Amino acid sequence: MRKIRITLFVSLIVLFQGCSTKNLSDTEVLGKAWGSCESSLSGNIIMPSHGFIGDMIAISSVKTTKLDGGFSNTFSSFINTGIKNIVVYCPNSYKTEAMLLNTLNSYKDNELNNISVCVIGMKNSKDLSNEANRTGTNIKFVP
Repeated sequence: MRKIRITLFVSLIVLFQGCSTKNLSDTEVLGKAWGSCESSLSGNIIMPSHGFIGDMIAISSVKTTKLDGGFSNTFSSFINTGIKNIVVYCPNSYKTEAMLLNTLNSYKDNELNNISVCVIGMKNSKDLSNEANRTGTNIKFVP
C-alpha cells in the first residue's frame, strides 16, 4: 500500500510539472516581442520555469521574503542604463506576475514614467495593471 501511495504522489508531481508551463523558445519570445512590443531598444528578462513545485516555492519566496533571485536588480539595472522598454517572459505566468508585482511594488508612485513593460505569454492581470498604473509604467500583455 505504501508503494502505491508513493507512486501516486510522484505521478501527481510529474503531472503538475508538465501542466504548469507553456514553454516558448527564446526565438519565439523575441519574435512576439518584436511584433507586439515597443520596437526600440529593449531589455529582455527570460526566466526559466522549474516545474510546478519549484515555481510555487519561488512564488512563495517572493511573496513572503521579497527574494526574487535577482529579477528586481536586473529590472532596475535596465532602467539605470537608459533602457525604457523591458520584455519579461516566464513559462509560468503566476511566477511572472509575482516577480513583477514585487518589483513594481518597490517603486514610488509615478516613478517609472516613460518605462514600458511587455509581458509575453500572459493574459491581462488586473493586479499588475493596477500596480503599473500606480508607478506610471506602460504595461502590455501578449498572450
